[in-house]
Amino acid sequence: MAKRVMVTGSNGYIGCVLCRELKDRGNEVVGVDSRLYPENFKVQGYPYEVDGLFYRMEDIRDLKEAHFEGVDVLIHLAGLSNDPLGDINDKVTRKINVYAAVEMVSLAKKAGVKKLIFSSSCSVYGFSPMESPVFFVETSPKHPVSTYAETKLVCEGALNQLNDSDFTVQILRNATVYGPSPRMRFDLLINAMTATSFFGDQIVFYSNPQVKRPLIHIRDLCNVILFFVENDLEPDTYNVGRTRDNFSISDIAVLVVRAFFERFGKDIRLRYSIDNADPRSYLVDFSKLQNVCPGALVNEVSGGIQEMIDHFVANFSPEDDIMDKETSFHSIQHLLKRMEKGELDEEFRVLKR
Repeated sequence: MAKRVMVTGSNGYIGCVLCRELKDRGNEVVGVDSRLYPENFKVQGYPYEVDGLFYRMEDIRDLKEAHFEGVDVLIHLAGLSNDPLGDINDKVTRKINVYAAVEMVSLAKKAGVKKLIFSSSCSVYGFSPMESPVFFVETSPKHPVSTYAETKLVCEGALNQLNDSDFTVQILRNATVYGPSPRMRFDLLINAMTATSFFGDQIVFYSNPQVKRPLIHIRDLCNVILFFVENDLEPDTYNVGRTRDNFSISDIAVLVVRAFFERFGKDIRLRYSIDNADPRSYLVDFSKLQNVCPGALVNEVSGGIQEMIDHFVANFSPEDDIMDKETSFHSIQHLLKRMEKGELDEEFRVLKR
């Protein structure tokens, strides 16, 4: 049954793809986005703005109860959305990722919204010792090692307090996302490795190459979200990904190097820059999700890398100097640049569009 769905962060990396999928399934979609980032990538079939969607150019901190009238499902994607970005100003990160999110969802519940799907992160688990690796399940101890991960965990707890017979909260702890989007990011693991290999000839390790990350293709993540939109389950928390898609960073690099050699005969060098190594390393068990919605995740990592290369070839030449000149592919650089130009204030509010 089609629903009226509101998506915050509708023009973000995930939101651009999700809104198209929601619309294609017959849902009425309202997109909410403050437009911190522009369209920067052409993805066949996935426009930055989808025809037939109603877009509200708003900061989630400014939403009122009336904005949620008639909405059946709220999907909350918006926020300061990775670990390094969250550490730029941890106070503002908490304001946006926790306080504003909880206030917004409370207003939505008051307005009669029946379901919240909250996009959280597997980074809440923090660190699994490499000498004795543990696969984290939903009830495992949480040891977030960044402001971003901490805000996700705190927000989960606050939002779960809103569950009742009239309002359902589903928490989705996403694996590290990869794949093409009209609002493309090169600061995500596979996307970054593919970009530096395409526009250059190297992959740089900023962490111990043996640290582990779970991965999920962006369309598979959207498939899971669609499942929770369309099916009324008891409120719960799910790790979102596949257990077999836990990879070491070096394993991913090998797949990218192989793809470029087989495709172009291009040799990719591996470099190390780990003086301030990212400590996150986690293996995640996704069997709970697989038991609930088997078949939602269909994309293999190796195929996703090839797909990424296809989109790079369609959009750019390897000689294009976008890695240094175009900041919109990197969340931190782009926001800092906009602040310097007076387009954002210190709390990441848009002053000039």
